[in-house]
Amino acid sequence: MLTCATKNPHFIDPLPRIDSRLQFVYEKTPLLNAISHSADLMFKHGVGVRVRATYTIQTVDEDYFS
Repeated sequence: MLTCATKNPHFIDPLPRIDSRLQFVYEKTPLLNAISHSADLMFKHGVGVRVRATYTIQTVDEDYFS
């Protein structure tokens, strides 16, 4: 893309490329938020996930010693 700001015909303005990249990011942001929200719901409800490890936390039962 030639710009009017310079007389050099070989000068390529980098701004349209940067603008298109930013536009791409802005267009994909709602999609990324939706994917993140979907993943949270999947973990919360156990849909489409697999348990890899389970941790057991034990406490002393005070009634046992009474």
